Amino acid sequence: MRPHDLAVTPQGTNEVLISRSFHAPRALVWRAMTDPALLPKWMKGPPGWEMHLCQNDLRVGGAYRWGWKDNADQTIFIFGVNKSVNAPEENTRTETMEGTCAPPDACEVLATMRLNERSPGTTHMTITVLCPNTDVRDAMLNSGMEHGLIPSYETLDTMLAAGL
Repeated sequence: MRPHDLAVTPQGTNEVLISRSFHAPRALVWRAMTDPALLPKWMKGPPGWEMHLCQNDLRVGGAYRWGWKDNADQTIFIFGVNKSVNAPEENTRTETMEGTCAPPDACEVLATMRLNERSPGTTHMTITVLCPNTDVRDAMLNSGMEHGLIPSYETLDTMLAAGL
């Protein structure tokens, strides 16, 4: 596996681990992952989709809401609240994908992003997603999310190489 390749793997019965490395300093990766002016430039999702809404109040208790739409005007929204913010190392937040569960909190997950600068200029990212149950975890693993993550992170690679 190349150092920047994406891995999405189950952990235990209720967790998903997403990991990838970036050839950039941790502070720059943190900025790209949290700045609402930068997120829509790279977090586009699968081909044909774009992020059209990016609200991100990056403080403990601050809410965020992200929205994507495709060429046929289909939309996806993810929203939640930041539970901890420790820049530029870690952010823990709730995440709910709108319209996937009733009541919505039945599918709420807790996602913790950690950025570890393993060597100067190389940052390893892990996102641990704690799901409320195995069904939600399995639905997440079977969602095809890697089809949006891979091209988004490749765009981010280009932006990071250019200094954003």
